[in-house]
Amino acid sequence: MSSDFKSRGLDKFVVRLPDGMREKLAEAAQANNRTMNAEIVSRLEQSLSGGTLLTIRENTAEADMIWEMSDILRAVRSELREVKDRLPARKKSKPA
Repeated sequence: MSSDFKSRGLDKFVVRLPDGMREKLAEAAQANNRTMNAEIVSRLEQSLSGGTLLTIRENTAEADMIWEMSDILRAVRSELREVKDRLPARKKSKPA
C-alpha cells in the first residue's frame, strides 16, 4: 500500500537543523497551512527563483563582509521582534 504514494519516489535529503529552527519551521508551516516539508520546499523555491545565485569564494574579504552583514541583519531582526513583542496590541479602528 505504501508504494501507492507518489512522494516515495521523490528525492530525499536529511538536514541537520540548528537548535530552535525546527520549532520556527513548524510555526511558519502552521501559519501558512502547510506541512513542514511543504514549508521548507516553498522557502527553498522562493530563495532559488531569483535567477542568478550569488557565488562567493571562501576566505575572501568579500565573504567575510557578507557574513558580517548577515550576522548584523539577524541581530537587527531579533531586536525588532523584541520591540514588537513589547508594544501594546493595536486596536482595530472602525472605518468612517
